[in-house]
Amino acid sequence: MIKYALISRGSLILADYTDQETDFAVISKKILIQQNKNQQKQLFIRDDYIFCFFGHQEQTFLCVCDNQDKFKQIAFQFLDQLKDAYIQETSYGKDVENSGKSQQAILSLMIKNLMDEYNKGETVVKQLQNLAKLEKDIEQVNEIAKQSIDKLMDRELKISNIEGKSKYLSISSNELKYNSKRLKKKMEGSNGINYYLLILIILVFFAIYKYIL
Repeated sequence: MIKYALISRGSLILADYTDQETDFAVISKKILIQQNKNQQKQLFIRDDYIFCFFGHQEQTFLCVCDNQDKFKQIAFQFLDQLKDAYIQETSYGKDVENSGKSQQAILSLMIKNLMDEYNKGETVVKQLQNLAKLEKDIEQVNEIAKQSIDKLMDRELKISNIEGKSKYLSISSNELKYNSKRLKKKMEGSNGINYYLLILIILVFFAIYKYIL
């Protein structure tokens, strides 16, 4: 998030803007005094903030953002766009330094609008990230619910199989009892026949014995 931004000529601040009560302007002025005279993009870390800046011709463009790696590239993109907006605003021979407070106010408003645009974009990105996270959480919940349903269906299938097997065993047990009774009756009938045959043999034996005597 862009916290503060300015446009300067040397160490003279032509316009700046921030919506926070900080000492960014004081620190930035010290950086402008001590900065190298080259036009390269540079950064200065102070506590939880990064001061990003570069020079273009006689002007310096500087902004302050949170000390996070993801903001470094965004900060320099912001400064590039700020430079282009400044060039467009002053492209008709306007001298910002000597044109009075009205021009300074115009540049400050230009900085504010650009900051709002970037910070709003950052807010939108966060909202999209939160939405993506919410969608991911919903997908995880749906997957857990699906797995639970699959497990429940598998459990019901197993119970159904057990009930089927139990019913089959019950039928088999009844058939076994029925067959056992039939076999027992057959065996009892067979034993009766053998008993009568034995008596008949004994009687025949006694008859033959008496005849011999």
